[in-house]
Amino acid sequence: GFKTGKTQIKMVKRSRDRSIIDITIREGRNRQVRRMLAQLGHKVRDLTRIKLGPLELSGLNPGDFRPLTPRELRELKQYFKRRSEAGEKKAGRPREGLGLRALDASRPPTRLTSLKSSGPAKQARAIARNRGR
Repeated sequence: GFKTGKTQIKMVKRSRDRSIIDITIREGRNRQVRRMLAQLGHKVRDLTRIKLGPLELSGLNPGDFRPLTPRELRELKQYFKRRSEAGEKKAGRPREGLGLRALDASRPPTRLTSLKSSGPAKQARAIARNRGR
């Protein structure tokens, strides 16, 4: 398997047959959240990305987009600048990702689900079927 960055998991709600879990990952690989929960014996029934880096995605349906506010644009620029500076301190392969070029307002946005694995921190809410119930 792959070794990934730190993960934060918070149980939001638990009932007899399902749990709602908030998961924050620093880098995401294809189906990473589903595989992590499968290792714990849980099948993911629904997975919703609720935050991407400093951006809250509440109110957006899959495929929807909206213009960034001036504040969000500033926060994204600061976010990527910090990530870039932190990346310069680390040795290793060059990092892929969105970078500041993705903030070009004249270009239409890409689907958020197509981000590279080394993009910004992602927070998702998973609804998992509880093991053995």
